[in-house]
Amino acid sequence: MPDQQLRRLPAEAADVWARAVLGTSYVSLSGEEARALLAELVRELEVALVSRPFSPESALRVGARLVEAHFTQPRSLSRTLVVLLGLSDHLGAPTDEMPQRWRQVVAALAEGYTTALRNHVLSEQQEILDAALVAREQAEEALWASERRLEQTKDDFIATVTHELRTPLTPIKGYLQILLSRGEAIDSEQRAEFYRVMLSEADLIQHLLDDLLTAASGIGETNFSVTLQEADVARVVRRALDGLGPANVRTFEWLGDDDVGTAVCDPVRLRQVLTNLLRNADQYAGPGSPVQVSAKGTGDLVEIVVRDFGPGVPAELAETVFEPFSRLERGPTAGTGLGLHIARRLMDTMGGRIWVTDAAPGAAFHVTVPRPPR
Repeated sequence: MPDQQLRRLPAEAADVWARAVLGTSYVSLSGEEARALLAELVRELEVALVSRPFSPESALRVGARLVEAHFTQPRSLSRTLVVLLGLSDHLGAPTDEMPQRWRQVVAALAEGYTTALRNHVLSEQQEILDAALVAREQAEEALWASERRLEQTKDDFIATVTHELRTPLTPIKGYLQILLSRGEAIDSEQRAEFYRVMLSEADLIQHLLDDLLTAASGIGETNFSVTLQEADVARVVRRALDGLGPANVRTFEWLGDDDVGTAVCDPVRLRQVLTNLLRNADQYAGPGSPVQVSAKGTGDLVEIVVRDFGPGVPAELAETVFEPFSRLERGPTAGTGLGLHIARRLMDTMGGRIWVTDAAPGAAFHVTVPRPPR
């Protein structure tokens, strides 16, 4: 029990202690809050001073609370000990019981402080170590994800090469089979037309190879070559339709005007864009449904529209389909996305535009090219 004759420390003790500690520490408390806390701790030390029998637990707790209040600089502890030990002069002669007991209290406070500070530092070190381990795991996961994306990109590129090259190879193979099977039964004019289509598709293969190699070297820096000239739009569209090959079973309806006029473009590149759109429409449209192609003049532009009757493209994904290697599941077959990306880059290079809208049902891909200057 505490001695009934409680020996109180001088009234200015808490204030002296507060000034000493606050002068050397960073604390999250305001000055008034810190002084109130330190005054409370002084009262606890006064109780420990007169407890019978002496128990250091109260002083140990006071030292720990100093750390909890973020008085954690070693200079704070040394200043605190100097101030507190100096107070023993007010408790009687050095040989009296109270000054000796006070020194025990201060020693217990120092032990509580250093123990709590050590635990605090160890805890912070563990937190830092844990954070470092988490950061390392996240870095390893990010590296693994990056490697996985790179591998996926390689797979997508190979798939794209296969898909893009198959597009012009299909009609070449189809016409060669007709030439081989029917032989001399094909008149010279039709034979010449077959050769013209195959030669045109071979030119397209050369462009595709150049484009794919350019894209493989860096999608973001892809530059495609175009040769701008005046070209008959309806003729370009019809050549794209002819390039689909004789083996294609889907109906492709030309709804445009054959007299839609001319536009400034690269006719081979424009046909490449249209062929890509026709193949996509064929790939994603529902079985038995047609693909419709139209063209019309709109002021200084000619607009070409390729429409399918498949599931369509949601408005929020209208730009995603043109991103390189995007995968949009519009039908039973997933597209690689590089074809539409190349189509957009080609239209940009030719000074035109390409975009997609929801045709409800189906999707409508729009292409515009400028008319010749008047």
